[in-house]
Amino acid sequence: MHDQQVQDYFGMGFQAIGSSWKVWGIIPVTGLTEKEQQIVLPTVLGYYGNMTDSRDLAEFRKLLNKFYTDINTKVPGEGIRLNCSLADTDKPLSSDNLPVNPRHYIIWKHALAHPQCGANYMEADGNPLMKFYIDDQESIVNAAAELNTKEDEALALYAPLMKDFDRMEMVLVLMGVDTVDMDELEMAIKTKGMARSDDSKSNAVNLQRLNRFIEVGSNKDLQVAYQISEMVRVGLLDKVGMSVVIKESGQLIGRNEREAVLWMGNPANSQTVNVLKAGFSELAKSKRRDDDQVAIAEKRNAQDAPSALNDNGSESVLIENKEDIKAAEQEVPVEEESTDKPKDIPKATYE
Repeated sequence: MHDQQVQDYFGMGFQAIGSSWKVWGIIPVTGLTEKEQQIVLPTVLGYYGNMTDSRDLAEFRKLLNKFYTDINTKVPGEGIRLNCSLADTDKPLSSDNLPVNPRHYIIWKHALAHPQCGANYMEADGNPLMKFYIDDQESIVNAAAELNTKEDEALALYAPLMKDFDRMEMVLVLMGVDTVDMDELEMAIKTKGMARSDDSKSNAVNLQRLNRFIEVGSNKDLQVAYQISEMVRVGLLDKVGMSVVIKESGQLIGRNEREAVLWMGNPANSQTVNVLKAGFSELAKSKRRDDDQVAIAEKRNAQDAPSALNDNGSESVLIENKEDIKAAEQEVPVEEESTDKPKDIPKATYE
């Protein structure tokens, strides 16, 4: 894109990347190191002072601050194309290897460092505060490749879980899933879903999900982490922020989950750990007794309930499809009752 085209874009009333400050009114966001500023900015500011002279440097800083206070890169809906290459692409920026278009280079660097602009689509897509992103096709391809690699890694962890449903349940619980009413098939479906990217989510969210699944699924201390989670659930342990404490005594066992796992595995804490495990085992037994009593009560209620029997004494079930019934009501006219023959009524009765 030619400079005139860029200027035309700048003159249009679209969203803009304006000034941003590290220290308000003193240190602007430029995206350039101090050395890069002294190499590139003079060509735009039109100031070529001696940067080793304090007065010249102060004047340069004054012009630099004004430039970045007034910067206002207007971005149309289709974006703006910038030429950010150096004269020699195989060499770094230097006074002998300047950008082909210094203004484009400055705008690009400023956008990269701006809090409302993502370095790529994936970064911007995962942050609602970002309004812009750098459309770098190479980074987009790399991001997609990273997501694909993470998905392969997660699915590789899912495969052995299909042979160990106890471990699968531990993974689900640590991922925040309530497994109480789930059977093995439901757990398998849920786990596989967590090991795959979700097209309705951004790349950033998918990477976060997959990384968490990989972290949990590959944890060599999975069982201990699960025990801690369950002890928190039943009230033996408590979480205060990230810290884990014994609820009854208030003793801190870890400032985070990892420290709590290490504490549980420390032989010096075996006596307290055994007490916690015994308490958890007793609570688990109590819950099973309560569940058994509920099951017995439900069975008795079912036995006491009257059965729907046919004339021959066998039970029958009427299965109706709501949509089919509606269609039947619309299509089958209601006939007047006849004394000559019984009215035919469509049924879906299975005995």
